[in-house]
Amino acid sequence: MREDAVANRAEIVRLEHANSEMDEKMLTQVTMAKQKMTYEQDEKDAEGKAKQTYDEEQLRVSAAMVFDVQRECTMAKESSRLFAARLEDTKRELRAVEFRYAQAVKELEARRRVSGSDEEAAAETVQDVWERLAQAEEERNVLRNELECQQVQSQAELEDEKRQHATNVARLEEALLVAVKEQKRLDEALKESQRQLAMRPLQPPPPTVAAAPQLPPPTGWSLFRCPGRARPAGGDGGRQPFVGGSLAAGGSPSSQSMIWQITSAISGITALFCNAETLQILDASKKAFMMWGSSALRSSTLVAHIFNQDAGAWLQTEISGSRQSFWLREFGYMEFRSKLGSPFDSSVKCARLPEEPQQGLEAAVLVIVEPLEEETNQKPGPPQRIPGQRGVGSRVSSRCGALSVASSVRSEDITANDSVSNVNAT
Repeated sequence: MREDAVANRAEIVRLEHANSEMDEKMLTQVTMAKQKMTYEQDEKDAEGKAKQTYDEEQLRVSAAMVFDVQRECTMAKESSRLFAARLEDTKRELRAVEFRYAQAVKELEARRRVSGSDEEAAAETVQDVWERLAQAEEERNVLRNELECQQVQSQAELEDEKRQHATNVARLEEALLVAVKEQKRLDEALKESQRQLAMRPLQPPPPTVAAAPQLPPPTGWSLFRCPGRARPAGGDGGRQPFVGGSLAAGGSPSSQSMIWQITSAISGITALFCNAETLQILDASKKAFMMWGSSALRSSTLVAHIFNQDAGAWLQTEISGSRQSFWLREFGYMEFRSKLGSPFDSSVKCARLPEEPQQGLEAAVLVIVEPLEEETNQKPGPPQRIPGQRGVGSRVSSRCGALSVASSVRSEDITANDSVSNVNAT
C-alpha cells in the first residue's frame, strides 16, 4: 500500500508538471497568434494608405490636365476675339476705300463739267476716270477676297479648337470617373478586409512540434540533379523583377514604362527618354539611334546634343526648375548637333512624367524632336500660276488659293500680335 501511495504521488506530480507545461505552450501560442494578426492588420493598413496616396496623386494629375485644357480654351477664345477685331479693321478699310472711290468719282465729274468745251481734255478725263475706277474696283475686290479668306480661316481654326477642347474634356472626364471608381473600390475592399479581420475569432492553433521540412522522396531525374544547382524555394532563383523596363517592384507595370513603350512604338518618331533632374538619356527611339548613334546617346545628356550651349542651359533650367508632377510644353525650335557635327533646326516638345515611389522610379522627361526639314517636306507647295493671267486678278487668286489651302491647318506665320496691315502684307 505504501508503495502504491508513493507511485500515485509521483504520477500526480508528473501530471501536474505536464499540465503546467501544456498551459505555458498554450499561452505562448495564443501570444504568437495575436502578434501575427496585429502584423497582418498593419500590413493591410499600410497597403491601403499607399494605394490611397497613389490615387490622390492621379487625381491631382487629372486636375492639372483639366486646368491646362481650360487655359487652352481661354486662349482659343482670345484668338477668336483677335480675329474678330481684324475682320472689323478690314471692314473699316473697305468702307474707307469705297468712300475714296466716291470722292474720286465726284471730282472727276466736276472736272468733266468744267472742261466740257475741250473734247480732247474730256476724252482724257473720261479715260483717266475709267482707269481709276477699274483700279478702285480691283482694290475693293482684293480687300473683299482677303476678308472672305480670313473669315474662312478663322472659322476653321475656331472649329478645330472647339473639337480639340471637346475631345480633351471628354477624355479627362473619363479618366476622372475611372479614378473615382477605383478609389471607391479600394475603400470598399479596405472596409471589407477590416470587417473580416474583426469578425475572425481568436482561436489558438493546435500545438505543433517544430520539425525539419519534409522533402519529397527523390523520383526520376531528381536522383541525378546536382545539389549545388538546386533552385531556391521561390522558384525564380532569387531574381528581382526588372525596374524601369516592362516590370517594376512587385511585378506590376509602371506608368513611365507603358508611356515610353507606346511612344517608341510609333513609326518614324524621334523621341528621347531622360532623367528629369540631370537630363541623362536613359533610352531612345529607333530613329533617334539612327540620327545620333547608339554610343553617343547612351553615354550623354540631352544638353550635349544641342548646338548652342546657352540654349541648352536654358532648356535644362526650364525642365529641371519646374516642380509640377506632370506638364506638357512646346519649347519651339532649337538647333541640334547631328552625328557629323553640323547643326539642324528641330521643334522640341517635352512631357514630364511624375515619379513613382512604389516602383522605385524617379521623375522622367519624354522629349520629342521633330526636324524642320521633315515638316517642310510635309507642307503643301504654293499654288501654280496660270499662264497668261496678269494684273491684280492673278495676285488675288493666288493669295486666296494659298489662304484656302492653309485654312484647314493651323497658321504658323500669323500670331496674335500681328495687325491687319501685316497680315495683308504677308
